Amino acid sequence: MDMFSTLREFLKGRKTYLTIIIGLLYLAGVWAGIYEFDEKVLAVLGLSALAFLRAGLGKSAPIILLSLCLVSCAPLQPDANPLIIRVEQTQQTARATFDLILAVNHTQRDFWRTNAPAYHQFCEWLRAPITYDSPEYGPTNIPRALMLQFQLDDLKTAYLAARASSNDLYTALATFRQTLDLAQAWESVILAPRPE
Repeated sequence: MDMFSTLREFLKGRKTYLTIIIGLLYLAGVWAGIYEFDEKVLAVLGLSALAFLRAGLGKSAPIILLSLCLVSCAPLQPDANPLIIRVEQTQQTARATFDLILAVNHTQRDFWRTNAPAYHQFCEWLRAPITYDSPEYGPTNIPRALMLQFQLDDLKTAYLAARASSNDLYTALATFRQTLDLAQAWESVILAPRPE
């Protein structure tokens, strides 16, 4: 066995963990003052961890939390508004979560309707057409999952333009977060390894 085969065999099933450990060591070094923080380094490590995670998604679900933790550990810029950052992070998470649970449900609707009716009903609720009054195009029907995201984005825009208060945006975020929390709970159920 040559050196590369040995290394490949050693890394099999450990790449995501190794990437996360390197990222945590980097952050510890920044915290200790050994390194100067560079968000590009953390972004590369985070994307690497997510790529390795995606490659082995069916093998180990607990890695998801570690990878997301690594990616979300970057400190805020000095002039950043923490509420806007939190809203944008929540929006990104929601897009990915809603897309995933709806896609999984769509691929086997009959199976989920029979074997997990509450999950299927939640997905149907997210798919239901709702009238959204678009600032650019006027009233239009879109799936509830998009409408919820657009409404939060509209309120974020109003807040940035001083047409809404931070309390308004925080309340809308908390309400939106309830739907996202439920979606993430279903995500953990559908990603859980099934007995063979």
